[in-house]
Amino acid sequence: MVPVSLSSETTTRSDGSISQNNKGYKHFDASNNSTLKPADTGLSDYYYTRTDGPMMDEQGNVWVLNATFIGAPLHVYTSTGQWCSIPLYSGGESLAFETPTGIWIDQRNSQYKWLFAQRGKPQVVLLDDGGTPTYSGDDRCMARSTFTDQNGNVLNPANFRCFAQDQTKRIW
Repeated sequence: MVPVSLSSETTTRSDGSISQNNKGYKHFDASNNSTLKPADTGLSDYYYTRTDGPMMDEQGNVWVLNATFIGAPLHVYTSTGQWCSIPLYSGGESLAFETPTGIWIDQRNSQYKWLFAQRGKPQVVLLDDGGTPTYSGDDRCMARSTFTDQNGNVLNPANFRCFAQDQTKRIW
């Protein structure tokens, strides 16, 4: 019989991230035990570590978005207990998330991670992690905040509410 490890990840509006399994739980914030950062300079590391969208990949790594303007917006807590921060760039511009909302693994290719920011500067981001979640040197990233429909109309959403991949693996 193989032992089963149950795990759940939780993020908070201001207190960082919590990981729980059958051995207990761990609390992570910007104070000293992770690569997470507070929302902005001058704010408490403990009380203003804003996180969202925890997602566990097939290797047991936990991906977390960090609402911050002073550090990387994406972080990975590896299955071996190591934190890695991942800076994101699109078109030469450093990306930050004021209101991160979620991370999804693309069913077509597990190297593709979809991220989005709900409001503030709403955007959809596609990250290709190159199959190396702890090394950002081979990452490719594309961010979009406007879209053009089939009739040539430019859509500029004020916010994003949801994200889905249907049975034919198309993104909605």
